[in-house]
Amino acid sequence: MTTPAIQSLLDTLPVFAAILDHQGRVLAVNSLMRESFPTDLNQDFSEVFFWDLPWFKNDPETRDVLKQRVASCLNGSSENLDLRYERAYDGDIQTGWIELSLKPKNPTSQSDNAITATAVDRTHREALREEVAASQKAVELERAKLELMFNQVAIPITMLEGPEHLYTYQNKSHRDLFYGGRSVVGLTVAQASPEAVDQGFIQLLNQVYKTGGRFTGVEFPLTMHRENDSHRDFFVNLTFEPSRNGKGEIVGILGSAVDVTPQVQARANMRETESYFQELVNASPAMIWMTDADSRCVYLSQRWYEFTGRTPEQDLGLGWLENIHPEDLPETARVYAHAVSNKGPLKVDYRLRDFKGNYHWTIDLGFPRFDTNGVFLGYIGTVTDIHERIAAQNELKRIQTRFERSAKATGLGIWYCDLPFDELMWNTQVKSHFWLPPDARVTIDLFYERIHPEDREPTRLAIEKSIEHKRHYDITYRTVNPANASEIKYVRAVGWTDYDGQGNPRRFDGLTLDMSADKKFQEELQDSKIAAETANKAKSDFLANMSHEIRTPLGAILGFTELISDPNLDAKEREHYVATIRRNGTALTRIIDDILDLAKVESGKLEIENIDFSFVELLQDSLELFREKAKEKGLYLNLSLAPNVPKTISSDPTRLRQIILNLIGNAVKFTQVGGVTVDVSAMSASGNEARVCIRIEDTGVGIEPEKRDRLFQPFAQADTSTTRKFGGTGLGLVVSNRLAHALGGEIRLEQPDEPAGAHQPGSVFAFTFNAALNFADSETPSTVQTKQAPRASTVLDPAQDSLAGLRILLADDSADNRLLITRLLAKVGANVDTAVNGLEACKMAMRTSYDAVLMDIQMPEMDGYEATRALREKQISIPIIALTAHAMAEDHARSLQAGCSAHITKPINRLDLISTIVRFVNRP
Repeated sequence: MTTPAIQSLLDTLPVFAAILDHQGRVLAVNSLMRESFPTDLNQDFSEVFFWDLPWFKNDPETRDVLKQRVASCLNGSSENLDLRYERAYDGDIQTGWIELSLKPKNPTSQSDNAITATAVDRTHREALREEVAASQKAVELERAKLELMFNQVAIPITMLEGPEHLYTYQNKSHRDLFYGGRSVVGLTVAQASPEAVDQGFIQLLNQVYKTGGRFTGVEFPLTMHRENDSHRDFFVNLTFEPSRNGKGEIVGILGSAVDVTPQVQARANMRETESYFQELVNASPAMIWMTDADSRCVYLSQRWYEFTGRTPEQDLGLGWLENIHPEDLPETARVYAHAVSNKGPLKVDYRLRDFKGNYHWTIDLGFPRFDTNGVFLGYIGTVTDIHERIAAQNELKRIQTRFERSAKATGLGIWYCDLPFDELMWNTQVKSHFWLPPDARVTIDLFYERIHPEDREPTRLAIEKSIEHKRHYDITYRTVNPANASEIKYVRAVGWTDYDGQGNPRRFDGLTLDMSADKKFQEELQDSKIAAETANKAKSDFLANMSHEIRTPLGAILGFTELISDPNLDAKEREHYVATIRRNGTALTRIIDDILDLAKVESGKLEIENIDFSFVELLQDSLELFREKAKEKGLYLNLSLAPNVPKTISSDPTRLRQIILNLIGNAVKFTQVGGVTVDVSAMSASGNEARVCIRIEDTGVGIEPEKRDRLFQPFAQADTSTTRKFGGTGLGLVVSNRLAHALGGEIRLEQPDEPAGAHQPGSVFAFTFNAALNFADSETPSTVQTKQAPRASTVLDPAQDSLAGLRILLADDSADNRLLITRLLAKVGANVDTAVNGLEACKMAMRTSYDAVLMDIQMPEMDGYEATRALREKQISIPIIALTAHAMAEDHARSLQAGCSAHITKPINRLDLISTIVRFVNRP
């Protein structure tokens, strides 16, 4: 038996303690050990062997091990071992672990020997180790799943670390896209892709790393070299996002890319995601503490002082509380106070400051102590560093949060469900792909209900085959808006199955991406391609036809020019040849005018006049121009005027005549039998405006319904056979229709009133436009005085506009033009000097007095604009008339702005030239 003093000393120890005799029987145990027994010990210790204590009595294996170790200790050796034991805890019996130490009192004498046994409970430490291991295994499993998921994602993803941009992760898509399937983890970007340095790629990474700003590059061009010395040029949409640590410091870059080369050439798929992985480490050993009944700390193990870097003087008593994070101190104090009031165990997590000033998350487990009389003595417990476990949990949450944010940012839907199918777990993006609100509950039936009826069965079969054959599921289907069946989305779904140890499917997970925009782009691209091919064909046909139309009169001009050089021609033949050359030149000019008119209309630069003129005379003059042609073909040509047609209107007579001549000319050209009727009426009239309709009906070849849509398209006729048979550029109707719109009207193709014949269906073109009626209230249309509309051609007598005695300077770099104009003007008495460029013309005009200057625009050394400005700056005010092939309205305005008095376009009309000179030199 032990003395009370020894027993009291044992009871002060913060660990389990016992004294054994030379046979291994228990002489004494301390109160802490006795209180931990699962059953009362009401017998003499001299009768109880150590291995028969209540701790071990239910575990024969542990008792045998302990019996052997006690015997070894009695022989003089110290023993340390870990044992399983049963103890009382919180009113229950639990199995735990102790670290037992056996020390012999007298190693040299077995008969006079005794054993001191001390033990520390390490149950919580062992449980913590198992918990950390389980957490690590779970993290590894999640990491494997995330890596598998990322490797199934078609979006290339990579992680770069440090300012050198070291590759730390690539998914399969990234390896395939950038490196031909080769992994470059462990290399910097510059090492893996030296060619990226000269392409601005490294500079972008440096910018993101230094500024912390997000970079998004659209259709970024790259050239990547492969190991076999080949290279690939492609375009990618790049996203670089700074990666930060827990302190907010930039530690790397998260990059993703989408290969948009097919979209630059024929647009393809886009997908983006990210991931981040980090390993966990095991927890550190526990720190032991003990308090008295007043909750003052009376003992702290050496491990505590090593961890905190403080002294017993600082931490015993209540000083240890100073190491707890201020934010965690109130909750810690509350837990301690509650446990003390109930004299029960306590458990609390808080952050503890280490000797470097860093805080670690720890778990504090405490147990109440009582003496043999049940008097409360205080607490004994352990503090275990669980910072790595908490950090691992937070990191996993951070990874999951970042992945979810990335999925949301890229529109990536994530779904998973247990098998067999019942309720499906979808994130917000998947629900939006299926026209569902974020809080919708999703079932397998709802899934199929939202899929387009034509896609349901193929989708069901794809899922079944994927599960059955253990292969990935990849399909694109349409989802339908239940509120509007015409609204659909194209959704691509990629999935895979998770199987248990027996190979049975247990989960089906995957991703979705809305491909509607890509699908729409593909369709628009195809439509654009067809439209472009159609337009190109139309333009090719037009160019071929235009070549024919231009070369035909040009060939006649060149041919008859050669014939007219024959000195043996009589006067009649020469006159006929000259007339032929003039006629073909006019036809060639008309073709060019049509092209220029179309260009003016298309560019919105067409100018419309609004003057009073005799509408009836314009109609009659227009018909007269075709009277002879109709007579040659044996056709009638009739004009019918309704009584309400105004005789005088205000509009643009030149453009009206152009439209009317084109429509009547087409009717006469395409009619072989019968004739043409021009029917004019006023469809409506109110106030000072009338809606006039000119209806031109012929008995010609007609136009097939399926070819009517092409009539008003540029460069097109009804078909190429029409061009071959009747000729023409295909511009007349296009220009006329554009002019009609400019006049506030339109041209329509209508059905004939009656069939013109079995083989001649005929056609009707109706031209409507708005006409102002500008006459005084007291006047009637029949009595109003009007300005005569310009005639189709005006015959002037050169003798009336004689230039006799005038001295004219002609500047033109073309010798042929200089000769032509000199001869034309000399015939009416003018004296002409010539210059070959603007610089020579300026010198001559400043030293000689001329009545007028004829200035070509496009000349070498100094053009006509610059020469005109130079003469005006020298205060030379004589008329300067621009003679140029530039025929657009802006060309006319530019000539006047430069200082020209008038602008005449080539080819030169002799009468227009003479009359313009007369007008500006004030000749009678």
